Amino acid sequence: MYLEPEVSVRDREERKLQKVKVNLMRNKIFARMSGLMMVGTTKIVEGDIFGRTDGFNEEYGRPFIAKHSEREVGYVVVHESGHKMLRDIQTWAKLWKKDAKLTNQACDYVLNLIVSDMDPLEQFIAFPRDPDTGERMGLYDERFRNMHVKQVYNILEQEEKEKQKLPQPKQGEGQPRQGQGQGQGNGSPQQSKRQGPADGGGFDEHDWEAGQERTEAEEAEVEKEVDRAIRQGKMLHEKLNGKGNGNVDRLFDQLVKPKINWKRETQEFVTAYCTDKEEASYRRLNRRFVGLDIYLPVMIGETLSSVVMATDMSGSIYKEIPTFMTEMVSLMKMVKPEKVDVLYWDSNVTAHETYTQQTLDTLLTNTKPKGGGGTQPSCVSNYMATHKMKPDCIIVLTDGEVGSDWGNHWPAPVLWVVVNPYREITAPTGKTIYIAEFD
Repeated sequence: MYLEPEVSVRDREERKLQKVKVNLMRNKIFARMSGLMMVGTTKIVEGDIFGRTDGFNEEYGRPFIAKHSEREVGYVVVHESGHKMLRDIQTWAKLWKKDAKLTNQACDYVLNLIVSDMDPLEQFIAFPRDPDTGERMGLYDERFRNMHVKQVYNILEQEEKEKQKLPQPKQGEGQPRQGQGQGQGNGSPQQSKRQGPADGGGFDEHDWEAGQERTEAEEAEVEKEVDRAIRQGKMLHEKLNGKGNGNVDRLFDQLVKPKINWKRETQEFVTAYCTDKEEASYRRLNRRFVGLDIYLPVMIGETLSSVVMATDMSGSIYKEIPTFMTEMVSLMKMVKPEKVDVLYWDSNVTAHETYTQQTLDTLLTNTKPKGGGGTQPSCVSNYMATHKMKPDCIIVLTDGEVGSDWGNHWPAPVLWVVVNPYREITAPTGKTIYIAEFD
């Protein structure tokens, strides 16, 4: 009788995972993610995990691959590729530092709805289920449909606070009997058969620490690789399906749109127009060398004159002002303008505050936002014209619900930071950074 060599037995999981990936990449539904399945490294590890990713590399547990069907393995493969596609590890790192468990849960709730919608009849991939009960071994909840991670996180956080307010049961009361489950697996954090210490019921792990250890240069390279993988997947998808193939194609076009790092974009905008410049000038000679008959120029610093920060006072923006101002103060300390003018506005400029480098530290404690009426950016450009304000650049925070009024005759380059969770808005003038919500 022929006995399969021992090395082949050990390679069985590797072959199974490779087969799953190849079949998914050839599948018309999942071809769009083919590039993402190939980017980074893929390893099988000895451990009780289903999958793990740091936003670029993937790991899968050998026991999971051995015990579960190819369709269930495929679901986890698509799930890990989805984390790369959505840039979860990069986008929600700050939220993770605040509460790791809730952030992990929120990411998985959002992603599992997306993955399940790709193959709702589970013809090719299937949500991993407990073999005894048939319950999902992960997080799934329809109430989070069409929400993004921060919205789900906020709900989970509020539920956690409410739960902590409830009186705790006495010893032996309200506790599940031995062998009794924690619920029926409807997707709540307490109702999963697998309760990881960090993931709170998710079937995979998110390696945030590895993501944080990457340098800026390494992270930039990761973003390039992921973007390239998305484009490659799109090309294969169109080859197999043709362009504009229904809901799946439109879904991916929406999902893979890169998330804007508004802090980085704002910094690049300001530094492009407002960096300190130093140039040599013989109009003034360096006195230290004149006595030696050596005539050298002095360096004349051309510090930027001023920056205007104009903040929309509509209700949807008011709650974003502390986050925006905190980042702006940090940025202004870096570029060091002589003056920072803060304008609060609605249908009129309702407040004008001026800060210098010496008083910039007082902005966050002294600023007094005023307003709350209409939203007419022209009041800002008109105000600046009336007061002959000519800054190096202008940064406008708004929800973008301004109709056709985007101001006129702006005296300097304008950056629009548009925060609107409902629709994407781009200003017809200047540069626009659109984000659904500050992270």
